[in-house]
Amino acid sequence: ALNPPLTAPDEVPEYTPDVQRALLYAWLAGLVAGMRPLPILAALGGRGSGKSWLARGIAKLLMGGEGDVTPLSDDPRDFQTLTIRRPLVGLDNVDDATKAAAWLPDALATAATGGRWQGRQFHTRADVFDAPLQAAIIITSRTATFARADVAERTLPLFCESLSDDARVADSALLEELLDGRSALLTHLAQQAADMQGIIDSAPSGVPVRFLDFGRLV
Repeated sequence: ALNPPLTAPDEVPEYTPDVQRALLYAWLAGLVAGMRPLPILAALGGRGSGKSWLARGIAKLLMGGEGDVTPLSDDPRDFQTLTIRRPLVGLDNVDDATKAAAWLPDALATAATGGRWQGRQFHTRADVFDAPLQAAIIITSRTATFARADVAERTLPLFCESLSDDARVADSALLEELLDGRSALLTHLAQQAADMQGIIDSAPSGVPVRFLDFGRLV
């Protein structure tokens, strides 16, 4: 579930599967360590490439059996609520983003940067609701229509390659393997995150990325 076949995009051949896996590994360690903000993790690929299971697997790794991905809602308040109540939000198959074109890119850019949701408390005249947008974001897509320029610079893309028929594994088997190994994998990632945090001060300065803490972690 957490190891789909990856491929380098034609326009950036240096962005190899090994590079992408190293970045994914650092992202997972940062996720478990509670590092925020993190870049939006975008699993991109055609049908049957394992991108949805990658997102679902990460959600279940972090949150257990109830962790999962969800379709994009027409109501921006659903997304806002998830980003303040959950440690992770997974949006699956965000291909027709036109129905949310008025709010999705802005919401993604704000959530990835780690802003706050502020406004009037519903059913009151003057009470204020104020909560941090704390969730890490995962998106799966074939077309990446959500990736406006300011969203793209906040995104860590993984390019998933379609699986052959004989390489497919049943959903039930993927889920069983993931849940069976969850405790060991979380322990491993927590230890790796602690080791990374112990040497992060030795990271070079001037890392040319949007998320400096994540760049230093990498």
